Amino acid sequence: MPSILVIGTVLPLLATRAMVLSTTDADIVETHLKELESVPRSAAFDLVFLCHSLEGDQRHFAARWVRNVWPDSCLIQVKGMWETNLIVPGYADAAVPCDPRLMVCMTRRLLDSLPAQVS
Repeated sequence: MPSILVIGTVLPLLATRAMVLSTTDADIVETHLKELESVPRSAAFDLVFLCHSLEGDQRHFAARWVRNVWPDSCLIQVKGMWETNLIVPGYADAAVPCDPRLMVCMTRRLLDSLPAQVS
């Protein structure tokens, strides 16, 4: 089963993101940025979402951490309604608006594009 990590700083928003993304049938792990370093390095995530609640320096820290620990994960920047460009150039593989329907649609497309897992 695919696995998704959601990183942010606003707990109710993280819970909402996790609930929305759970409709993709992936395993969802949500973590506050302050707890990111406690997520087991042995975990494997297909997709990692950086919530728009992360400020600039926080986004850069999270993106660098993810690239260092899970280099094969697809890193997705959730953009706020008024953000027009990718906030973490060179790190994020994709950007998605914070609209739940668009987020689920894009997530499903990305998960469908993953290589089939051998059981």
